[in-house]
Amino acid sequence: MGLLNKIKQNIEQRAKSVSTTLKNTQKTPNAAPKATAATTIQTPTSSMGVNDSSYYQDDKNLSASEAIDYLDGSSLFHTNKYEEVTGNRKEILKGLDCVANGGRYKIDMDTDGDGEMENISIAEAIASSFDSELDLYIQEQLTKVLGKYGHKIKSGFLSDAAVAELAEMGIQVNKINNRVYTFSLVDENGNVLEDENGNKGSIVFSDCLIPDGYAQGAEFNLSSILDVMGYDCISKADFIGRESEYYEVISQVESNLDNGLYKSGTQKVENIYGEVQTSWSPSSHGTSGSGQASGELNEQTQELAKQELQKIIEDKQKEIQKAYDEELKREKQAYMDEHDGLEASGRALSTLSNQARLAIINRYGSDAVQYLK
Repeated sequence: MGLLNKIKQNIEQRAKSVSTTLKNTQKTPNAAPKATAATTIQTPTSSMGVNDSSYYQDDKNLSASEAIDYLDGSSLFHTNKYEEVTGNRKEILKGLDCVANGGRYKIDMDTDGDGEMENISIAEAIASSFDSELDLYIQEQLTKVLGKYGHKIKSGFLSDAAVAELAEMGIQVNKINNRVYTFSLVDENGNVLEDENGNKGSIVFSDCLIPDGYAQGAEFNLSSILDVMGYDCISKADFIGRESEYYEVISQVESNLDNGLYKSGTQKVENIYGEVQTSWSPSSHGTSGSGQASGELNEQTQELAKQELQKIIEDKQKEIQKAYDEELKREKQAYMDEHDGLEASGRALSTLSNQARLAIINRYGSDAVQYLK
């Protein structure tokens, strides 16, 4: 199957997923999207840990500035420009100082699974939420989404299309308040998956260091910063110096998910974080308890997602055309070099065009050439 056909197929699947999600939201305010990665196998009956907790422990107690430099020195934090912890250092350090001292936001969270909510700082909430290999997997998928859609929260990182794509991975998105979101691996009933130690696959993200509507790299990787500043959590920072092992763990977690080796817990997202908005959209529409469950609004949301996904095809088509034009230009120049500056025409030009088209087919698939001008 060619690349463009694959993209078309993905769009059809996503549109179907969007429709299912919206129907579920209409029926039940807190309904979760039917996940793919976590629910391919029916209700898991066993779990498997990749490594025990001692594997992730470290004894670092760095300052905020040292923590940023420590992360910045690892390739793990440079897979795309949006996740890099560098940036407006002065503002980031100011935000870190505030957050590390209990400032900015507080949320209700059941940190130990006893059914009782504790009102804790955002730093404590993030650190507490990162307690499992499942959380590393969630963040890795978010990294990919961040690189694809950009770090503007509502129209990029958490746009409807991005949230729909996360749902296909089995990751449910919920909004706690205007600056705090959760990402959770759930089963088909909306129960959060757990590792063999009962730690939940659910993490907290907050636009809390520079609250500007963008997912700053330091905010996106705040768990790792807090980890090396002395907070007790499992994070990507635990793999600095052994980066290849991180990807081995992620691969193993994905395999475990595909084989149903993580059990479904008894708690849904709202049991962990209290009142939350639904997983479809991070904006005001379609939220639980808002009274906005109209079919007209859901159709509008679905259409927006389709438009965003369709743009992926259009951008890919532009990329293909540009690649073809550049390839043909190289072929023409090579012809001129071989023929004392004479430009190709007639049959010679047709041959060069066919060679350029063949290069496009080899790169993008047989269906790509139909989009060339």
